[in-house]
Amino acid sequence: MPRISMRSCRMPPSRWIRILLVLGVMMGLAPLIYVLLPGSMPDFAAVKNSWQMSDQKILDRHGHLLLTTRIDPQRRRLDWLQLDQVAPVLIRTILRVEDQRFYQHHGIDGRGFLAMLGQRRGGSSLTMQLAAQLNPTLKAKGKFRRPWQKLQQIRTARLLEKTWSKEQILEAYLNLVSFRGELQGLEAASQALMQKAAHGLNAEESLLLTAALGLPTASVESIARRACRLRSTVDLKTDCEQLERLARRTLNRAPQLGSPVRLAPHLAALVQAQEQTVRSTLDRHIQEVASQSLQSHLAAIQTQNVHDGAVLVVDNASAEVLAYVGSSEVTTKNLFVDMARGARQAGSSLKPLLYGHAIDQKLITAASLLEDTPISLPTSSGLYVPRNYDEQYHGRVTVREALASSLNIPAVRVIDMVGVPAFVAKMRTLGFQNLGDTENYGHSLALGAADISAWELAGAYVSLAQGGLYRPLKLFLDEPTPSAQRWLGPEAAFVIGQILSDRSARSLTFGLENPLATPFWSAVKTGTSKDMRDNWCAGYSSLYTVVVWVGNADGSPMWSVTGISGAAPVWRDVMNALHAGTPSVEPAPPQGVGRAAFIDAKGQKRTEWFLTGTAPDAQKLADRRWALKILHPLDGTLVAFDPDIPETQQVLFFEASATLPAGARWVLDQKVQTRDHIRLSDLGNGRHRLEIQDRAGRRLDGISFEVRGGSAVQVSQRPR
Repeated sequence: MPRISMRSCRMPPSRWIRILLVLGVMMGLAPLIYVLLPGSMPDFAAVKNSWQMSDQKILDRHGHLLLTTRIDPQRRRLDWLQLDQVAPVLIRTILRVEDQRFYQHHGIDGRGFLAMLGQRRGGSSLTMQLAAQLNPTLKAKGKFRRPWQKLQQIRTARLLEKTWSKEQILEAYLNLVSFRGELQGLEAASQALMQKAAHGLNAEESLLLTAALGLPTASVESIARRACRLRSTVDLKTDCEQLERLARRTLNRAPQLGSPVRLAPHLAALVQAQEQTVRSTLDRHIQEVASQSLQSHLAAIQTQNVHDGAVLVVDNASAEVLAYVGSSEVTTKNLFVDMARGARQAGSSLKPLLYGHAIDQKLITAASLLEDTPISLPTSSGLYVPRNYDEQYHGRVTVREALASSLNIPAVRVIDMVGVPAFVAKMRTLGFQNLGDTENYGHSLALGAADISAWELAGAYVSLAQGGLYRPLKLFLDEPTPSAQRWLGPEAAFVIGQILSDRSARSLTFGLENPLATPFWSAVKTGTSKDMRDNWCAGYSSLYTVVVWVGNADGSPMWSVTGISGAAPVWRDVMNALHAGTPSVEPAPPQGVGRAAFIDAKGQKRTEWFLTGTAPDAQKLADRRWALKILHPLDGTLVAFDPDIPETQQVLFFEASATLPAGARWVLDQKVQTRDHIRLSDLGNGRHRLEIQDRAGRRLDGISFEVRGGSAVQVSQRPR
């Protein structure tokens, strides 16, 4: 095999030199080639359209701003700022300081690089700075960018200059550049630091903001010194001391970016969406009217220890909320507590719902007579002795008078007919979410023992205005509209509206002239809770429902303030404003209801609205049902087996206040009983329900009791 000489494979030195020269030239040209390569950039419109404020705008139904609330925890941004919205002096200042040849170069300022080499200023043109803002990977990790980052920045700047106009580059730069702290964009910096819009900046303020460009963590002193050094660059005659005073006054305080308006502050916590703009159902004008009325009235009575309130206005037809005032703002000590959703004692505000249900069940009519006399009701914890608010009693009164004048004793008699469990169940269908277990309530539920919110009460009263159809209230336009559910017949709802609109019927308690009287048709009810801790006024016209709560968020009692003096004046003012140019039409009677004559308790002939089939002997109906009561066992009784007593002798007896009428019977756990007693051995442990029902199966009275085995607490024996 022939031998190959290694000497013959050696390359001449001159050839190595040529190769190295070519490689050197290629390496030197590579950055230039990279910079000149074609590429693509997002267009200006895409960048502008992707811009999002750090705050969410909440608008009213007509597009008017109600408030803004922050949703971006990383930075503070305002609306995109157009170039013609910037003070010309600020544009001149920034260009003189950052890029004097901005309109001459094509993205890379050669003189800027020479200046950088001379360490006189940074070498990045304004376009290059924008490139770094558009692409976070181009931002310097430390004090300087890496060579490859710088090369990418130059290439991006060149592409920008090819596809964007100079005005677009400058506008995007002013919006994307960081200033101080978390402020991004000129408008945010101007409003937060200088407390003015960017179009109103003067020369000194413009220089100070320019000195703060890209220095989010710099001290006030260093920014003031930089501004002083830049005075000659922008030909500013202001001395350094004046600039330093301006810097201390504007940069030392925490940046404030408050909402230009804040008409419904409690809406911020209720928004679920993260969209930049949210359209509520509120009407800005109605919101202002409701808020001003509440604040004005509370200011007049705050010496009576009244500081808080809430107002809701709802459109009856759509159940859309038109005003949402969660606090009084001026007089309150708890600005951020939303009392429109706060659970407070209902007072007498629930009575229309109770009477409506009883009328719907045909247990009573508007003409039925109820005893307004002192009563004592036995309960498992003792006697319950309700009283009227004014300690006055009127003997026999009609249901119309009892409800319109808010008499307590008749309401207790009505809930006794309806049954507390049945009324609690009905309230749950109306969206009352703060209710406890049925066992927590007794007859006092008729007088407002339950905790409710203005939001829940407004939904219930809207349903009365809509003829017994209930749908949840709507606060944002993009929420789906839920279907309506009937909880009350339109006939009963109509009768309740007629009673609540009757000025004469409420005169027993309120007189003929009071804040509940309006010059147009309206139905209204007040409420005052125990110890005057809560005032309510809720009512509706043919178009709107208004609910007002007045009290103290901390639960402290007011001094001599009732629903008629606390909440009612606000209700009247708001309702009058709503109908200043719009009539309220009295509702027409639905089918199934008509007028008929009857004889009242004083022997006078009168006419009243009756549901079909209830007019004959209507005035006697309530008394007959009230007369029949279960006396034993008492409601809530605990019955236990006693191991020392023979099983055959452990018997629970049923006793009524009168002989059961023909056809009436005892019903235990929905089973008809043929006797008036039952052995405990025939009852299982747990809760049981005992009722008296008439021949039609309607409940005349009912109680609950509990049976336990094992150790005895009390063995029920027939009372003697």
